[in-house]
Amino acid sequence: MIFKLFSERKKEESGADDVYQYDKVTDKLRVQIQQILADAIGRFYVFGYHDLSTPDNNNDGWEMIVSILRREYGVHYLRGADNPAEEFLRFIGDCKVEEFIDALEVACRYIGEVVSGIPQYRLENYSIKMKPEEALDEVNYRLRQASFGYQYENGAIFRVDDEFVHKEVVKPAIRFLHAEGFSGPRDEFFRAHSLYREGKHSLAVVECGKAFESALKSVCDIKGWEYEKGDRASDLIKIIRRNELIPNHLDKSFDQLIATLASGLPQLRNNEGAHGQGATQRQVPRPIAEYALHLCAAKIALIAGLATGQS
Repeated sequence: MIFKLFSERKKEESGADDVYQYDKVTDKLRVQIQQILADAIGRFYVFGYHDLSTPDNNNDGWEMIVSILRREYGVHYLRGADNPAEEFLRFIGDCKVEEFIDALEVACRYIGEVVSGIPQYRLENYSIKMKPEEALDEVNYRLRQASFGYQYENGAIFRVDDEFVHKEVVKPAIRFLHAEGFSGPRDEFFRAHSLYREGKHSLAVVECGKAFESALKSVCDIKGWEYEKGDRASDLIKIIRRNELIPNHLDKSFDQLIATLASGLPQLRNNEGAHGQGATQRQVPRPIAEYALHLCAAKIALIAGLATGQS
């Protein structure tokens, strides 16, 4: 009798085979976040006895951010430092993962709710070098780039695997791709997700198409169904349909899913990535690349689950 221990179940549920990790903040990411926040919040200026004027600064902003964290943690100081800005930046440089997320969320909320309300022409008066929307976009980009599974949206930081689509579509597909016979599409899917996190959206869409085609070939190999080496996804879908991997007796709404399998991702690949694009490289918006990843994952989970008899 096989008994799956809690620790094993927890490992599966927490994303051991995920494209993101949630338990470690790299030194590189900490430095990048420090630099973004410093540019987006502005300078803290320590006034001297002989100062005759007030240089550009945002002392109030740094004091607000730090005072919130001190109060919530019940401490007088986060770290030893000469001023609140230095205290905050030192703190996120070596704090625990949960504390890093707390501090980042407070800083991002300040940028999104306070700095965004400062007129553009006055940002220099606060020594702010970065527009709020640009700063928040780069924060999310750096988190994705580091495969750190959190994003800032609508005033809060959330775990990527708390998203329904990621939890119910992407992660199940990854589990299927770790089965025997799916190493090729697994590598391509992970490469697609890596390209997406790096912001290389056009290449990510192309790699999604490759992963889906490879998964179809893996299914045919598992089932012993012959296909030509150069067959594309549309050709391979006809083979699995002809062999009734997806039963013909199901209702017509399932035919609509077959139509999506036949036209969705391959068409995305043809339109967005695979065809020649002339002297100027076509830019694929991030939502299109994200849709391609989710569509690819859903299709892989479907055909792999049916081929291997797993739910």
